[in-house]
Amino acid sequence: MEKSVEKLVENSGKTPANQEQFPLESLHVGQEYRSEAFAFDGDKIQQFAEISGDRNPIHLDPDFARRTIYRGVIAHGQLVAAIAAGLAFSTGIMGKNILALESTHEQFFQPVRPGDQIYGTTRIDSVDPSAARRCGRVVWVTRIFKVRENGDSVLAMEARMSTLVFKKAYMPK
Repeated sequence: MEKSVEKLVENSGKTPANQEQFPLESLHVGQEYRSEAFAFDGDKIQQFAEISGDRNPIHLDPDFARRTIYRGVIAHGQLVAAIAAGLAFSTGIMGKNILALESTHEQFFQPVRPGDQIYGTTRIDSVDPSAARRCGRVVWVTRIFKVRENGDSVLAMEARMSTLVFKKAYMPK
């Protein structure tokens, strides 16, 4: 399934070093942030295989991978999901305000390959202030896009993450 998209939002301009903290009360359904681009390389795929123990040849063996429907090496889905979380954090909207990740659900549309440039958008899908006394529940939708050679973007993955977010009175200092 291939979905082309245009640039949806601009980068928030925040980085972890100068990151403002966003308590639950400042988060609203529909807020959306875009990450910087990330260059995917074969070293990251190799490192993930070593760390995870997932040495499926579709990720590591170019000769094997060339004979599959993907016609080449592809990144591990869970590696792409982990990088999606990091790209969401890099927008500045997530940080010390997140108490816990409750759940994730990923759906993959296009493989990510060594050499691909990717970026993410993170949108707030729902905010529930009644989850607990000190925090509320926020559901985020992070989409990972591959940038094609002609500059167009195509949706590669979508992840829904449910998190607990501190209320203002309980934000860590």
